[in-house]
Amino acid sequence: MKINIPGYKVINIENLIMDLNGTVAVDGRLRSAVVEKINKLNREGFKTYIVTAGTHGRIHELKEELDSEIVLIKEGDEAAQKRDFIERIGKEVTAAIGNGANDCLMLKEAVLSIMVIEEEGAYSKNLLEADIVVGSSESALDLFLSPKRLIATLRR
Repeated sequence: MKINIPGYKVINIENLIMDLNGTVAVDGRLRSAVVEKINKLNREGFKTYIVTAGTHGRIHELKEELDSEIVLIKEGDEAAQKRDFIERIGKEVTAAIGNGANDCLMLKEAVLSIMVIEEEGAYSKNLLEADIVVGSSESALDLFLSPKRLIATLRR
C-alpha cells in the first residue's frame, strides 16, 4: 500500500508487525473483529506478523485463528528482539502497532507506528515514538483497511 500524506511523507507499507498482549489481544485472547480485520489485511496483500513471548501459552490457537506469521521471541530483552525483527523484514516498508515498553524500539524503527491504548494501558514513552495513537486494536487495523484515515490524521 503506497500512501502520499500531504506535508508529511510518502509511505509504502508491505508489512504490518503487531505486538500481541495488550495490543491486539487482551489476556492472550483475540476478539473476533480483530481476527477478521487481520485476516482481511492478509487477503489484501499485507504480510502480517504477530510478535510475542507467548506469555499466555496460546500460540497454537493463534496459528489456527490467524493467517499471520506468529513470531515467538525469547523472554528477556524483548524490545531489542522486536527491533531486530523489524529491521530484518524491512523497517522502511513496515508499520508497527504496539502498546508496551518492549514495543518502544519497534515503534521507533517502523515507517509508520501506531500506539494502542486498550485495557492493559500503554507505556507513556511510546507517545514520543508513535505517529498515531488510537483507543483500540480495531481502530488501528481500520487505518490500513481505510487508508484515507491515515491521510486525515497525518496530513499537515
